[in-house]
Amino acid sequence: GATVLDGAVIGNDCIIGAGALVTGKMNAPDGSMILGSPAVVKRELTDREKQSILDNAELYLEKSREYRRHKEEQTTPEKRGENMKILVINGANMNLLGKREPDIYGREDYAALCARIYAHAQSRGVAVQCFQSNHEGAIIDAIQEADGTFDGIVINPGAYAHYSYAIRDALKAISIPAVEVHLSDIQKREEFRHLSVTAPACIAQIRGHGFESYTMGIDMLCKLTSLTED
Repeated sequence: GATVLDGAVIGNDCIIGAGALVTGKMNAPDGSMILGSPAVVKRELTDREKQSILDNAELYLEKSREYRRHKEEQTTPEKRGENMKILVINGANMNLLGKREPDIYGREDYAALCARIYAHAQSRGVAVQCFQSNHEGAIIDAIQEADGTFDGIVINPGAYAHYSYAIRDALKAISIPAVEVHLSDIQKREEFRHLSVTAPACIAQIRGHGFESYTMGIDMLCKLTSLTED
């Protein structure tokens, strides 16, 4: 089972919904525990949600195995003990934070977002780098170059989430895990924003928590690392 609050479910479409952190024990097809502690199911899941959980669990396990292989290949005696490194990618128009629709995205600017990310990463002992581009190709280049350099990616593709199969393909091609994040709850906005074509290439999507979506994404990658290194 999985904890379900305010309609948020674990799956390819959503793992954390606005105002509701999805926690609890989620068993993968091979019987292993994915995340969390004993679960409380607030309502019966639909067949589509159950299948979505299984699909996401399989992707999580696949990325976990890839990450383990990647770490084994990349780790040398000199690199052991080095901090986990995470790349935070922001897509189109994220440089306009504070100016663009502040009632939706908030009044703090992009520099404030980066400062929040760096502060949280430092508190977790994680090395982080922030990257922003309005250009699809530059984002794809950053994803490709992260493989072998970083241990995970937190990505807000912006509007590219809704139609960039090229970014999706890049995320699927790399061996490191990625978490998709959104400042707003895209499920409660215009209909064209409801579908993310990039989310299925990530281990999770976190939406609707403002700047905290990013810190939660970092925490999720740290949790994944602890699971794969046990």
